[in-house]
Amino acid sequence: SLAVVGRFIEEGAENEALAAVFASMPAEEQTATVIDGATVPGWELLPEEPMGWHYDGSLTTPGCTEGVSWYVVEETLEASTEQIAAFTAIFDHNYRPTQPLGEREVMGGTAEHAHWSYDGETGPAFWGELDEAWLACSEGLEQSPVNLSFDVSELAELAYITDMESLDYGDSSMTVLNNGHTVQVNIDAGNVISFDGVEYELKQFHFHADSEHTVDGEHAPMEMHMVHEN
Repeated sequence: SLAVVGRFIEEGAENEALAAVFASMPAEEQTATVIDGATVPGWELLPEEPMGWHYDGSLTTPGCTEGVSWYVVEETLEASTEQIAAFTAIFDHNYRPTQPLGEREVMGGTAEHAHWSYDGETGPAFWGELDEAWLACSEGLEQSPVNLSFDVSELAELAYITDMESLDYGDSSMTVLNNGHTVQVNIDAGNVISFDGVEYELKQFHFHADSEHTVDGEHAPMEMHMVHEN
């Protein structure tokens, strides 16, 4: 099972925790860069008592697999203009539009597949038609991302993500990969988090511009997805 933590990234001060990542983003597809001697201070990627939203959704790329537990943190990360530009110079507008919420409650608190992209005839509107394994992209009822809101008449009130019971992130060496759709950072094993009694290990994090989730219909400049696996 998967749990993904979303962090909005706004323009502001230089992000020291991710400085080595932003400085080493490979422009060429399928290029991996091992950053010798650099580490990701994992504990700086999440606040100790995060407030935000939790809902059941899906992966935001083909095949849009459902059953993913999403935790989107309200407190934003900052990155400098130059850091954001380092990513958007490679991938700009690599986000899936928000999907219908349906009846879901948002709580406060290597097989070969078809080519896909974020625009044109292989863009999000057509993902479900490109490969039989991706039918969930067009027919799934619990898809991600979604629009989030501070409006308590629409969604549950923003609250602490109480499902998060423990956080044990440490320093990790990293490999930065351009996978053709985003810049992905693979890190060492051993970084774990617990949600609702289930322990997940952080496998990788990657970026989208603009943000995939929106708050009251507004995008942030970027969003980081921290992908955990049980």
